[in-house]
Amino acid sequence: MESTFKIKIPGPPQAWTRPRFDRKGRRVFNTSRLEQWYDLAAATIAPAWGLTPPLSGPLALEVHAITPRPQSIPAALKRLGWTAAKYRAHTGRILRATTPDLDNLIKAAGDALQGGKDRKGSPRPAVINDDSLIVKIHGG
Repeated sequence: MESTFKIKIPGPPQAWTRPRFDRKGRRVFNTSRLEQWYDLAAATIAPAWGLTPPLSGPLALEVHAITPRPQSIPAALKRLGWTAAKYRAHTGRILRATTPDLDNLIKAAGDALQGGKDRKGSPRPAVINDDSLIVKIHGG
């Protein structure tokens, strides 16, 4: 039986970053922006997921990362021949190669679904036990 779990995490998406180490190299941590995004994701996922046990088996992950639109036309679009007038007039989504990288946005989404613990040690809800269960990815 196939089931679907959809969740929209508000605010700008955050990309996964390599874990950092403290000066003495004893403690591993994520950037504060990524941790705040994980906390926001957990707060959004928890009421929707509830006490449902984590999903198992081969899973598909679909991520739509929508970043805020810059006020002025990005240089990458200028190189593609876009004018400021065309940029202002365009009302739909504009797909463009930019940072953060899509693969790092997908990695952060997969990690958020795994749950774990926040910086204070409180549990985050787990939709999946391990992101190695994800066998199909679609991102945009």
